[in-house]
Amino acid sequence: MTARTTPSAILLAAAVSVTALAQAHADCKMQAAGTMYLGDGGSYSLHLFARRNEICSISFSRQAEGVAFSSVDVVNKPKFGKFSNKDNYNLFYSPPTNGDQDSFSLKICGKDTHGTGCNTLNYTVTITQ
Repeated sequence: MTARTTPSAILLAAAVSVTALAQAHADCKMQAAGTMYLGDGGSYSLHLFARRNEICSISFSRQAEGVAFSSVDVVNKPKFGKFSNKDNYNLFYSPPTNGDQDSFSLKICGKDTHGTGCNTLNYTVTITQ
């Protein structure tokens, strides 16, 4: 299975709620795009831009249009930053205080109009001042 890079906003079946990322902190932005389906078992690359000392919220709506998430798990923890206050569908990422890059991976599972399954989201993080 090869990682697929997609260019603008993530859409899982009809929707993945990553809008909280932009709503929670305007300084956190994500590049991802295209459509992916939970049933394809794919691995996807995303790019997160985070400001140093700003917490980024990454949220997955339990019931989005045509999508029902069953779990969101951290596969690979951030190498330098950290997660805090995680509940089942929301993660809060704190970038490291030094360095310019970080990375982590999430496994999201659930059901959409194309089937049931899990995908891996591989995040590369660019930290800005």
